[in-house]
Amino acid sequence: MPKPSLSLPFLKRLLPYLLPLVLPLLVLAGGSILIAKDFIGREVATMTDRQLDNLRDMADVEMFEVDALNQTFSVNTKMISTMDEILAGGSPSIEQIQSSKLFNDLLGAQINTRSYVDSVYFYIDNHPERFLSVPDGIASAKDYIDLAWLDTYRHTAPDRLLWTEIRQIKRYAFEKVTHPVFTIYRRLYPASHGRTGVIVMNIEKAHFDVLLARASLFKGQEICLLDQGGRLIIASEGRTEPSPICRALSLEELPALTKRGSGRDAYYAFSSPTSRYAWRVVSAIPAASLEGLALTLQKLILAVLGLALLIGSLLSFSVARRDERFASLEQSEREAKAEVLELKAIRAQMNPHFLFNTLSSLYWMVYGTEGRPSAASTMIGDLSTLLKYSLEESEQVRLADEITSAERYLAIQQFRYKDKFSVEWDIEPASRNLRVVKFFLQPLLENSIYHGVRDRETPGRIRVSSKIDRDRETLAVVVEDDGLGMEEAELASLRALLARTEVAGDHIGLHNTNRHIQLIMGEAWGLEIESVLGSGTTLRVNFPLLSLEGPTVT
Repeated sequence: MPKPSLSLPFLKRLLPYLLPLVLPLLVLAGGSILIAKDFIGREVATMTDRQLDNLRDMADVEMFEVDALNQTFSVNTKMISTMDEILAGGSPSIEQIQSSKLFNDLLGAQINTRSYVDSVYFYIDNHPERFLSVPDGIASAKDYIDLAWLDTYRHTAPDRLLWTEIRQIKRYAFEKVTHPVFTIYRRLYPASHGRTGVIVMNIEKAHFDVLLARASLFKGQEICLLDQGGRLIIASEGRTEPSPICRALSLEELPALTKRGSGRDAYYAFSSPTSRYAWRVVSAIPAASLEGLALTLQKLILAVLGLALLIGSLLSFSVARRDERFASLEQSEREAKAEVLELKAIRAQMNPHFLFNTLSSLYWMVYGTEGRPSAASTMIGDLSTLLKYSLEESEQVRLADEITSAERYLAIQQFRYKDKFSVEWDIEPASRNLRVVKFFLQPLLENSIYHGVRDRETPGRIRVSSKIDRDRETLAVVVEDDGLGMEEAELASLRALLARTEVAGDHIGLHNTNRHIQLIMGEAWGLEIESVLGSGTTLRVNFPLLSLEGPTVT
């Protein structure tokens, strides 16, 4: 047996197994990558925008709280006047003490309700040596621990209403380590009470660091909060100055993620102002980080595709090799059968030739004995003609040849059964030269005689007809008898018998004839049977409309 190899015939066997596997996988992988990339891109963009919006809203909230305190004190002239008198010194009245307590409670609420607020200062320019500290109360501007804010306030232009800075402070004198705070300054409105000053809120910087860390979703992401002058308020990774990217984005309006740059320098930008004071939240995300999830999923899909292709290829290769082995075995088997059939054919050819020569000798012996044709010599002549017809190599003959052969067969049967049946012929002239399978009529006639009319009490009738159907391009040859017929169960059994590849028992002739026709003409052609008990049986054979020129049987 030859060893399977990657030859052209083998590849032809492999492709029908491999292509149905490869093509759907390629389509599935390509579609999955595109859908996943689009979905992940939209989800990541939405999630990032939401986080940055939260950061912007957080900045708005902190500014709003300081601004709200300023508005509360600015519109309450009595409260400001009371604090002015308290900060001036002297013995306060009961009413001043109550107002001072209310004032202190308002500022203290900022610390009590927000754990990240370190302290709040209230300072009026009329009394430069005192200020209100929450939670410490009235404090001296000379010996208070944290006074750097006062110096910042005094050196800031009077027209700046709100600004911020990052400072390092100590809460107690004995502390050696400073604490970073985010300080917000808000000037008082002097319009209603005529006093100037400032409200200062110190927020623990760690609070903003946590917020920035939560907003930083991707590796290398940079987030900045800038004031209206482009000065850095706070930034991720502890930056003290805005990066060139943040500075450039502070001049643009990008409310949704927008891709900038190309190649390794590409990044996604976000730049949106806060609702108060025109501060701006800016974010820059490296494109590689933002697109990394989609890229990872793409690699995973490709890896799964590669694994599936490898497994499928191995399975297809295995099946193709198996089929090649089977094909090789079948070829060897066909060659062996061909040799056996050839030997049988030679033997079968020798025996009929011997029988044909013997019959010819017997014919002339009988003819010579009586000096004229007799029933015996005629019968021998018919049998000799049938034998000669069977020895011809062609498997397909004209219908006229088959009818002549069938007439010789019927002549022999009528000699045997005397007047048991008669035969009618209704052959369409145009059908006589059409192609049919040799020896298909004899088994049909034999079935009509032995299973139909032979056991009738009165003589039976056999009718042989042919008809051409031009629309269906078929030739129908029908053999009918008015014999005993069959019950429905027997008819169903016979039809099932014709469908089998091997058969034993009765009706072997019909089965072999049907298989013979199908093997030569194709599976679409063959024998059909109809029968009614007590009315007879109809055998119908359909052939394609094919002509065949050649000599007729004489």
